[in-house]
Amino acid sequence: MRNKNIKIVISGYLDNNIGDGLMTKLLLKNFPKQQFYHYTNKTIIKNTFKGFENLKICDLSSEKEDLKEMDIYLRIDGSIFQIQSIMQNIRRRINLCKLRGIKRSKTHIVVLGSNFDSKYKRSALKTVQKEIKLNSLTVVRDEHSYEMLKGFKRIKNYHLAYDIAYNLSEFYPIKD
Repeated sequence: MRNKNIKIVISGYLDNNIGDGLMTKLLLKNFPKQQFYHYTNKTIIKNTFKGFENLKICDLSSEKEDLKEMDIYLRIDGSIFQIQSIMQNIRRRINLCKLRGIKRSKTHIVVLGSNFDSKYKRSALKTVQKEIKLNSLTVVRDEHSYEMLKGFKRIKNYHLAYDIAYNLSEFYPIKD
């Protein structure tokens, strides 16, 4: 896969979200030869990422069919595993079906920069575990989330990388 131009779908809340938008822009800048795709019908997202030649903004209606041809489904979302209500748990289970389909098509699922809720009900925690098992790689942004991953059985490929938005101050000092 090293010499191949990898097709990467970026899935995240990019609608004026500082953390997800920042991480996406850093990926686009640091991997200019890779082709990225994002599926949306929102004009604000199209305008925000207008200058990036390696990001193709695609119509949401073509996502399901296009996913079969992608190499990586990259999920960027700090709160991706939050389940605080019955509706969120239902949405999570629907999303689990989508992720299973993506996995069946041999597309790698990667989660970057997420964290876990500190209080899960048992059924919600099981849903989150099922979802994480589908991932080829999970990168969490805090110690609590990392410790939770350690406790999950049969989950192997996970790492801790502290939240990018908080660490940028080392590189870009904030002037008073």
